[in-house]
Amino acid sequence: MKVAKIYLSLVTVLTAFNTYAQTTAPQTADELTKQTALLQAQQAYYDQVLQTAKSQQAAAQATVSVQTASLAANTQLQTAKFNDDLALATAIKGSGLSAATGKDGSITFTAVDKTMLPLQRESLVAIEDICKWVGDQVSAKLKDKNGQITSKVFIAPANYETLVQKSVVDIVQLTQLHSAATSGISDFTTAQMQVAATALSGALVSAQYLAGGIQAITKLFRTDYSFSFTTANRQGLFEQVLGMNCKDVLESNVEGKLRLNAAKVLYAWLPEMARFSQTYDSWTERISQRKAELSAERTQVAALKPADKDKKAHEATLEEIDKSTKALSDQEAVLAKYKAVAAAIKTYLGSIGTGTIYDSLVWGQQYLHQFGGLPADIPNLHLEDMYRLSYTLNVQDINIKLSSTFSSDKVRYFATVEVSYSLVSKDGNPVSVGAKSMSTQPKDLKVKQIKGDDYSKVY
Repeated sequence: MKVAKIYLSLVTVLTAFNTYAQTTAPQTADELTKQTALLQAQQAYYDQVLQTAKSQQAAAQATVSVQTASLAANTQLQTAKFNDDLALATAIKGSGLSAATGKDGSITFTAVDKTMLPLQRESLVAIEDICKWVGDQVSAKLKDKNGQITSKVFIAPANYETLVQKSVVDIVQLTQLHSAATSGISDFTTAQMQVAATALSGALVSAQYLAGGIQAITKLFRTDYSFSFTTANRQGLFEQVLGMNCKDVLESNVEGKLRLNAAKVLYAWLPEMARFSQTYDSWTERISQRKAELSAERTQVAALKPADKDKKAHEATLEEIDKSTKALSDQEAVLAKYKAVAAAIKTYLGSIGTGTIYDSLVWGQQYLHQFGGLPADIPNLHLEDMYRLSYTLNVQDINIKLSSTFSSDKVRYFATVEVSYSLVSKDGNPVSVGAKSMSTQPKDLKVKQIKGDDYSKVY
């Protein structure tokens, strides 16, 4: 651009000079020679100026080319670095570890449900430490001055009182219905109601009558009681470690034992109730159908006009029909006694899969033992004679990422465990209430290895 401007200026000057030379033509040879020499000198000067301008432009273009190449190389370098950082962040994010970015000094705290397994060791360590603290607090309250245990303790849900109160209605209903079903089957057998020469007490129970009960048994398992060591659930580990650390004080796995007992109760009682319901339905239908047949047969026989010699046989046939009808009426009377019970059992079996009977059977077993009729292999744990320990547990495996403009990103990890507990005496009075939060020391993540420290502990 500068060269073009200089060139145009030279053309303008030369044009003006030629015009001047033509209008003021020299008169002598000497003047012509001087003018020619002056013109050549001016031409040489402007040629030199033009050449200098071209050299300056070439130098500027070279500088721009160098800078452009340097900028392109730097851009490629930064792009490669960004791609590398993005790949690392994507990989870590895919593993569940948050990879938030920020300026120098900004720190992002994250606690996610899915954390890389190598970083979950810290919560195992924290659980171990906090279990020891809770165990020490509980043991101190249950031992006398001589170190002797005055009472044992069991782990109970926080809403233990509510569960026990609600269990009363469910336990009473279940025991009453089971008792009525047992009595009904006995009465049906006495009334000689049989199916294909097989006593009803041994008849095969159809699946439709057991459907609700089967749902009840499958839902007796405690869904949050798991030994899978994840951030969202350390409850199973906490209770088991606490039980191992406090064997002399804590009655271990009480809820597991109670649930096994509840499963045995349902296993023993539900088939009997379902068998009663099936028997009632089948015999109600059969008696109604048979009475209709006998009524039609009697009408037909009564309409006959037998000869004198056949009158006795005719009367005997009518008596036999009346006798059969009377037997059916007696059986129908037995069924009528259990009409309301049959309806209640059928409703109960149909709704048990969505009710609260599971928790009632677990935490209301003391009432089951009081009512009696339980299978012989169900022990009474006598929870009413123990202290109860309720707790809430929160576990977080935490990842911290520090992003700096002038340094590489750093990832640190640690764990925090928070527990609060309540110890209640056998008469319902609070004995001890406490809370504690414990954290492990933060550690740097070696990104090249993606590996945390090892952990091993056996109790």
